[in-house]
Amino acid sequence: MKTVDHSLVRALRDISSLGVLDDAALLELVGSSANLHWRAGSRIFSKGDEGDALYVVLSGLVAVRDGEREVGRIEPGDYLGERALVRAQPRTLDAVALEDSELLVVPKDAVTRLLEQRPDMAAAVRARIDRLDAGDAARGNAA
Repeated sequence: MKTVDHSLVRALRDISSLGVLDDAALLELVGSSANLHWRAGSRIFSKGDEGDALYVVLSGLVAVRDGEREVGRIEPGDYLGERALVRAQPRTLDAVALEDSELLVVPKDAVTRLLEQRPDMAAAVRARIDRLDAGDAARGNAA
């Protein structure tokens, strides 16, 4: 299969959970997504919001917070929002841009379709969620 030379496909190819996908699947994911910008200090999502999208950080820096307490930082090449999306539960944390940030916003239906079609990716995402839950338990946070 021919390699797709698209900047967003290249960015997604480097993310471990998404790297299991071929370029055609990554291109389809990019095609169903929106590339959005947040200014430093802007809220990306809030605790209690519906899990309606997966957010891939393309540039900038995002803090994940429980109230005022920062519990993690998401850098370019990583993603956030998978727990609420996969579990169909409200978001458990806030996400705020620490710097001007560009994120690829992948809608829930595109992620759900992909997880149903690709059990290898679904397993990788579930393993990541398990690691996040273990980290929360170690910090004393509810997931």
